[in-house]
Amino acid sequence: MMRPDEVGHANSINQRHINTMCFSKLELPPNITATINEDEALENVTWIIHAVPVQFTSGYLAAMKDKIPPNVPMVSVSKGICLKTLRFMNEIIPAALGREQPTAFLCGPSFAEGIIRQDPTAVVVASSNALLARSAQCLLSTANFRVYTTTDVKGLEIGSALKNVLAIAAGMAYGLGYGANSATFLVTRGWAEIRKIAVCMGAEERTLAGLAGVGDLMLTCFGGSSRNANFGKLLATNGGNVKLALEKAGGVVEGFPTAKACKELGEKHNLELPIISAIADTLSGRISPQEMMSYIMTFTLGKED
Repeated sequence: MMRPDEVGHANSINQRHINTMCFSKLELPPNITATINEDEALENVTWIIHAVPVQFTSGYLAAMKDKIPPNVPMVSVSKGICLKTLRFMNEIIPAALGREQPTAFLCGPSFAEGIIRQDPTAVVVASSNALLARSAQCLLSTANFRVYTTTDVKGLEIGSALKNVLAIAAGMAYGLGYGANSATFLVTRGWAEIRKIAVCMGAEERTLAGLAGVGDLMLTCFGGSSRNANFGKLLATNGGNVKLALEKAGGVVEGFPTAKACKELGEKHNLELPIISAIADTLSGRISPQEMMSYIMTFTLGKED
């Protein structure tokens, strides 16, 4: 389902099998159709794929709650954390609907273009209900799209959401003219801080070492097609001008709002997150990308944790 102001794009999908919003050179299968009508989209529905950006999910689902059948399972592919409440999607969805909707969460190293090209890809689907996770696995798996399951919803969501912050940092390192040494340093030490948050919030550390953790992290930071990494590079090459970098990046840069929320999560749980905090301060305009890098290099030397 698309927004009412996207009716032209919906017509293009239905009539020409072309999505004019993205990947416009690729023809879609004829069984993919689009609509701007809520009732039409939900008619005889057996599964719902939720892809609304996190910051807009609560209002969107609250307005739809009486139309969404309460027993129809939902698979969320939205990644991030709500700025106002510091909630992840597994908390946002039931709060918005006012009930416990059967829900699974899909994450993993998977750029959309690669999926469309049918590159061999592997992801993870998580649900507190193992049977629901298994059902989603069977629904979504294909010869070129491999889906694993887990019941660790927190680990999957935290890793997949917060890694975008580190992709921005990697992009800034490259934008400043540094090489892979610097980007890898920021990502690895920043990931150690994200692991602290995840474990503190009840996640399983092994999830952070899997596809939805390190796998997603590597692709987003070094895969070459990440909006978050590109935004970081643009920020560094444009003198730390956040507004200009966002305009040039285009689309949704998930890591931008997530950085502030990530810093606040650390404060909420009394965790020291020096690299995350420095990234958040850079994105708020308090310091420049070069000042961020120089500041991080002054940290007290110690053991690697």
